[in-house]
Amino acid sequence: MRVEELSDAELAMRPHRVRGPVARALLDCGAIVPARAVAYAPDGADAQRDLERARRLGLVKWTTDGRCWYDLRAFYAVQARTERTRVMIAIPLALIVAAVAVSFYPA
Repeated sequence: MRVEELSDAELAMRPHRVRGPVARALLDCGAIVPARAVAYAPDGADAQRDLERARRLGLVKWTTDGRCWYDLRAFYAVQARTERTRVMIAIPLALIVAAVAVSFYPA
């Protein structure tokens, strides 16, 4: 089943492979939907960088009253986009490596 088709409750029950102090803190609090948003302040430079990166990618969303939540659907969309880019690089690279390897094979 695709992530987009899951309800919020089903999405909350799944294990997630998110990394970083911000994602971990928000997921530990259960802040994955706007209704469960929490007040969050990064506790160090690493967390601040991670928060800025997550905001830039649209992974951390803010409510009107200043609380934030981690958008797992956006996380999986970014992850899928990254995987597609890697595949688009890996296939031609594999073909080039194979062509070079075959060119050294004695005929």
